[in-house]
Amino acid sequence: QVPPDLGPVETFSMGYQHACAILSGGQLRCWGGFPGQESNFPKPPPNLLVEQMVSGNQFTCALSEQRVHCWGAKLRNSNLEKPLVVQKLPADLDPVRKLFAAEHDVCALLLAGKIRCWGEDAAGLHAHLEKLQGVDQIAMGQAHACVLSVGGEITCLGENRYGQINVPEILRSPL
Repeated sequence: QVPPDLGPVETFSMGYQHACAILSGGQLRCWGGFPGQESNFPKPPPNLLVEQMVSGNQFTCALSEQRVHCWGAKLRNSNLEKPLVVQKLPADLDPVRKLFAAEHDVCALLLAGKIRCWGEDAAGLHAHLEKLQGVDQIAMGQAHACVLSVGGEITCLGENRYGQINVPEILRSPL
């Protein structure tokens, strides 16, 4: 249930059984959790002011002053040490411009233009995404991803069982 005292919200994200909102001024507020254990679900670091956040299955990551902070359940195959606690990622992610998430994965678009991904990597996409240059946005599915270049071109890669990476011709090049 949305907290009744939430106040004005600038943006929000939802994961599995939890949600977070960025309030005016960059304050972050999260709620939800596992039924009967809501008070045990990890909360974001106190006094963290954020510009952006993304949520996955049972985690949220936020961008604060170009640094990434993640909390919640341990991302599979990541270097996050402890499950269900507030965690900080390695310094080699800095500085970060944008974050993107899927169910068990997160990618960061660095200010230098490179991409860094971590998490489950079930379809082996991380290495392919990290080779791309000139990316402005990433949309991630469970086993596929699409990127939007700074020039407006969409490219998709990964599993294609349902045609999800077949970009229609009209979307392949900038309008």
